[in-house]
Amino acid sequence: MSGNKVKLFLSHASEDMDVIATPLYQALKDEFDVSYDQARIGLKNSFYDKITQGIRECDFGVVIFSPRVFRKRWTKQEMDGLLALQRNQRKVVLPIVHDMSHDDLADQLPIMATKKTISSNEGIQAIVVAIRAAVGTDQQNKFFDKEPLNRAFQDFHSASRFNATAARLSEINERLSRTREGARKVHESATNLVALIKTRVDELTAEASSPLMTAKLLDDQPPLHVLVRAGQYGFVAGYNHPEAISEIMLEIVYLRFDSANDRPTVLRETGLFPLFTISEDVVWGSNDPKAGQTNAQVVETILMDFVEFLKERSAE
Repeated sequence: MSGNKVKLFLSHASEDMDVIATPLYQALKDEFDVSYDQARIGLKNSFYDKITQGIRECDFGVVIFSPRVFRKRWTKQEMDGLLALQRNQRKVVLPIVHDMSHDDLADQLPIMATKKTISSNEGIQAIVVAIRAAVGTDQQNKFFDKEPLNRAFQDFHSASRFNATAARLSEINERLSRTREGARKVHESATNLVALIKTRVDELTAEASSPLMTAKLLDDQPPLHVLVRAGQYGFVAGYNHPEAISEIMLEIVYLRFDSANDRPTVLRETGLFPLFTISEDVVWGSNDPKAGQTNAQVVETILMDFVEFLKERSAE
C-alpha cells in the first residue's frame, strides 16, 4: 500500500475498459491506491485467478460484472472459492453490474442473488460514494464496518438519491399507488420475494450438515405464501392481493405447531408495506422509501429474525 491510502483491486473484462473501468479508475486514483492495469482480463486469462491474486495483494476488490465477463470460461466453483477467500481473509468484494441487471447476475451466479450490487447506470460518482462507505474512508459511514459489503450498498441507496427531493419521492409513490403499473410492480416484487424466501432456505439447508429449516410454497403459481418451519416453530410469509395498493401488506406470522394435531397457534404477527424509490423500484418498509429494503434484504432480515427467535425459544 502506498502511504496511508487504501489499496483497491479493480477487476474488469478488457472490453469494458474504456466505457466503465478507466473512468472509474480516474475517479478513484487520487483517493485510493488502485491496482488497475494488471487487472485487465483478456480472453485467455482466468477471471478467478486474476481476482484472487488482486484481492490477496489489496485491501478491497472492485469487480465489474458484465456480459463480456461471462464469456470468459470461469465456473461457479471458482466464484465459490472467491467468496470463501473473501470470508476467510476478511477481504471485501464490491460488485458492479454493467450492461446487465442484478437479476441477470443472479441468473449467472445464483450465489449472488442475495448480494447487493451497484449498476453502472447510477454513474461513476455514485459508485465512488459506495466504495468510500464500504472501505470506511467516509466517516459518516463508519458504522458499516461490521458488514462492509451489505451495509455499504444499503447506504448506496440513500447516497444515490441524495439529490432527490422529498416532494419528488412523494409524487412517485402517490402516482404509482393509483395505477396498474404500480400494482403490477408490487405484485411482481411480492411474488418474487415469497419465492426468494424458499430459495434462500433451500440454500441454507443444502449448506448445513443437519437441516435446520424447511420451506414450502403454499400456492400454485404465482407464489403468494411460503411456510418456513423448524421443529415445532415456523412462520408464514404471505402477500394479500387486494385491488388497492394502499391495502397491500406482506404479512409475517409466527406459529407454534401442536405436536398432537399439528394445528398451529399464532404467536405474533408483523407486516411490511410496498413503497417506491426514486427509480420507481419496489422496496418494503413502513412509510419511508429511503429506509425501505429490497427483496433480498427483506429475506435476510426475516430469516435472521427467525433464527434469533429459535435461539430464544431453545434457551427457555
